[in-house]
Amino acid sequence: MITSYTKYTTLPNMITLSRVFLIPFFLVFSYKGLTSDFPAIYFAINIALLVFVLIRVTDFLDGWIARLTNSVTPLGSYLDVWTDFLFVLCSYIMLNFLNIIPFWLTALAIYKFFEFLILSEIIKKHLAICGAKSDVVLYYDIPGRIASTFFYSLPCLILVFNLLLIDIGTFSILYYGLLLITVFSSAIKFFNVKHMINKENNCHEMPNDTSCKEIL
Repeated sequence: MITSYTKYTTLPNMITLSRVFLIPFFLVFSYKGLTSDFPAIYFAINIALLVFVLIRVTDFLDGWIARLTNSVTPLGSYLDVWTDFLFVLCSYIMLNFLNIIPFWLTALAIYKFFEFLILSEIIKKHLAICGAKSDVVLYYDIPGRIASTFFYSLPCLILVFNLLLIDIGTFSILYYGLLLITVFSSAIKFFNVKHMINKENNCHEMPNDTSCKEIL
């Protein structure tokens, strides 16, 4: 019973869950900052940006402490990505409600998240078939990380633009840039997964072949 309880209450997991409680504060102050008049806008946006920094710091700390204390778990890995997704989804819905970003951008973020989860499971399955042992729960690639960083940072960038009195309409260029990055990263990911699947027959014949153990 104690083991089951402590599995859920490790320090990294508690730090991850603290981000969930920070999200409402970010949303409230972001909304006020994007809808209020001066000078209230300055106070609200600065508080929202401070909360965003806290969210990013906890996002770094949970992973760093988990690796430092050798307490990386599948639960912690999934909690981390689902918490990040919750932040992105809630922020984008708020921006949709304010007509600041298009709905297709929110749909793109949802697609990218579930693509990441599904392809990670496919990769793990085929690595297991090939006899390659790995404790990695989720598989990241550089283009995917770049796309996710842009998705995560967009609400913050919009707040900064609003604070600096820069026309938010200029963000349309960034929206389509993000679309191109997402398409590019997805194409690379699908190509790599297809390449891995094509090696499956060789892995059955040569399970110890190092080429069968490539990880994206």
